Amino acid sequence: MKVIMPKGDGQLSTLNAALKVYYNYRNKDFLDNEEFKKMISREMNFPIDHKSGNVIKDGPFLIKKSEIARYFGLISYDFKKRRGKISKTGILFFEAKNDNEKIKIIFDSLRNLSFGKNNSAIESGDSIIDPPKLFLKSIYELNYITKEDFALILYRTADENKTFRESIIEINEAREKMLKPTKIPTHLINKYFDIKFVVFFENFNIVKKNKSKYFLSKYIYDNYLTNISELSIYNNKNLIDTKYLIDEENINEKLDYKIVNKEILERINNRIPEIDPKARDNTRYKTNRRISETVLRNSDYKCYLDSKHLTFSRINETQYMEAHHIIPMKAQSDFKINIDREENILSLCPTCHRKVHFAKENEKKDLLEYVYKEKKVYLSKANINISFEDLYEKYYWNKSNLDLSYIKNLKQLKGSQIIKNAIEKIIKEDKINLTEEEVVNLSEALLKKYLN
Repeated sequence: MKVIMPKGDGQLSTLNAALKVYYNYRNKDFLDNEEFKKMISREMNFPIDHKSGNVIKDGPFLIKKSEIARYFGLISYDFKKRRGKISKTGILFFEAKNDNEKIKIIFDSLRNLSFGKNNSAIESGDSIIDPPKLFLKSIYELNYITKEDFALILYRTADENKTFRESIIEINEAREKMLKPTKIPTHLINKYFDIKFVVFFENFNIVKKNKSKYFLSKYIYDNYLTNISELSIYNNKNLIDTKYLIDEENINEKLDYKIVNKEILERINNRIPEIDPKARDNTRYKTNRRISETVLRNSDYKCYLDSKHLTFSRINETQYMEAHHIIPMKAQSDFKINIDREENILSLCPTCHRKVHFAKENEKKDLLEYVYKEKKVYLSKANINISFEDLYEKYYWNKSNLDLSYIKNLKQLKGSQIIKNAIEKIIKEDKINLTEEEVVNLSEALLKKYLN
């Protein structure tokens, strides 16, 4: 397979100039290259020899100004006769009233076009891999992607015929171990690193770049996440083994992103609970970040107890919220069914999350009772049955003060460190963020209680 990608300018001004030239020629026959070079030079204020009327800029340089528009099907191009014409899609795109309408057209092109072969911007490409789809799906799977990541995924899938899943898992494992991505062969660096369509995606707010990382924009996350999940990186499924398609559908259940596929979500919800091998006391059960992220995303990153509560924006433009298990994970050993599931998780702002754990007893109990009444039906449907009294008394009662009665020697309590350690244990188990000052204040309150 030979992956070819446009090397022309991906800037919005260039795209608009090329489209304008062809749009003004829409009611006529195809526009040949020589005429296009003159028109694009005038449109972009490139120098022209006034005596001869010839363009001064290099010919291939000027033709490349239409490559991105051709790549996304906005301009049809005849390579044999070296001429082009704006497509029906291109006319709709040029006449679109706003970027949202244009984004819809772009996603229609992503769904319907081949970007590896038979594309109006690439004459000799014969790859079944479609790079723009691969780029977006890689962000979808990995939450973000760098140019190094994408180059490696292109190399693995297009040159080494590895499955998409293998590539995604390779990068995810490198991230978990804090390793740099594997380097691709030197002769492919220029080819796979200089990706012009990424600039095109940036210009239309399809992706956002933060330092070296590309994320899906909030608008795309809100409106096109399912569309991206349904894209295939292959333009001809008849030419590949079914294992590639199966691997593309089921990537990696460890990754940190919203789960769109309902079957995968159900399977992860109903997985067998596992002890976290990293836990010191072998009593902490594993949680799945994707479940939490799915709940947060489905809650539109709003606080369940008060949707008006604001925090701050994360680097992917979503509002920071925290996932709270209604039945705490420390209770997993009391249940046969997995409780790290969407029915048992709430999206809470940091303040409300602390309230649920550390507020005064009456206030905390009222909050929990409200949540329980709201979520009881959903918990029951998931075969998680518990009364409010049991929920509160077993897992929440007096947790704002922490029960330290198991410490027989009260003289030990004079050392605030033991109390601080007990607090930190609870904080770690329930994944609650407390400042050092809050830990100290809580420690002092406990000292007063247990020493009086």
